[in-house]
Amino acid sequence: MSSLISKTLQDREEVYGSFEANAEITQRLINVIKSAPGQTLCRT
Repeated sequence: MSSLISKTLQDREEVYGSFEANAEITQRLINVIKSAPGQTLCRT
């Protein structure tokens, strides 16, 4: 991986946290929305 990409990913992780943690939180939120009565996620 190029040093520019590595630096960008490192900078983003410092601001937003790890990709893995964000992906897990996002998936948990999606599961909560899907489990709510009458709710669906739209794919556009």
